[in-house]
Amino acid sequence: MDGMRGTVVFSHGKDSTPYSRKIIALSDTAQREGYDVLAPDYRGIDSPKARITKLVDSCKDVKGDLVLVGSSLGGYVSLAAAPTLHTLGVFLMAPAIYFDELPPLRDRREDIAPLVAHFLARHGGEHLDVSAAAMRLLTRYA
Repeated sequence: MDGMRGTVVFSHGKDSTPYSRKIIALSDTAQREGYDVLAPDYRGIDSPKARITKLVDSCKDVKGDLVLVGSSLGGYVSLAAAPTLHTLGVFLMAPAIYFDELPPLRDRREDIAPLVAHFLARHGGEHLDVSAAAMRLLTRYA
């Protein structure tokens, strides 16, 4: 994946497919705008955490700008995965973020260190760092 402008990654809902009409229509638009397109197939994966892992794994080799697009459960998956990736933006369509069976987004303390590292790399330059003590405080506060 090495699009001129980056990559748009579409995450479908629980009962949908990576070939849904929404994804096909939006993929055509993204490609016309110069983006590569990726749509992981989550069919057969019921666990939201397993879907998040699949999305993160699918994006690990993506270069350039990364835009996550999610519909329904795919919205939750995109939102939950965004902090661990080099995400430029997240576009959500009817996101399923308020269902009892989904883990709260705030309970993802394991995302804090990668998010801080990403933020520093993108906005702080190479001279900024976070001490281990500061990272412990950030993790404890969440």
